[in-house]
Amino acid sequence: EVAKAAMITNLLTEDNLPSYHRTIADNFSLDGAWGTWVGRWTAEENRTIVAAYLEMLDAELRGEQYVKADFNRKVARATGRTRGSVEYKFQNISSVMADLGLPWVTGYKPAKNYQNGLLREVVRQVRIERTRG
Repeated sequence: EVAKAAMITNLLTEDNLPSYHRTIADNFSLDGAWGTWVGRWTAEENRTIVAAYLEMLDAELRGEQYVKADFNRKVARATGRTRGSVEYKFQNISSVMADLGLPWVTGYKPAKNYQNGLLREVVRQVRIERTRG
């Protein structure tokens, strides 16, 4: 019974972490440790923004026109993040790409200090794209 309860609690926490993350951000003080924790991008948010970034990069490498602001709005709507936060995270992704020796989106100058979770997500999605293409 204890093991079953622990497993259910773990599944609920894991599956709903982005929801809990946002609820904490909305209802608790953002000072100190809470503020640091809720300010981090979740794995789900990283998946969303890396996919959008790679879509922009693909368009750029094919010589197609695209509007960065459209991608920013799409990510902001999906994550609840501000325009500035999304812009800076796009720059973090450029930094990851540059560190991996890969091309990056023109206009998103690399910004260091990215999270390990972002690095892992970029590597994961780039590998998937390479196996497709």
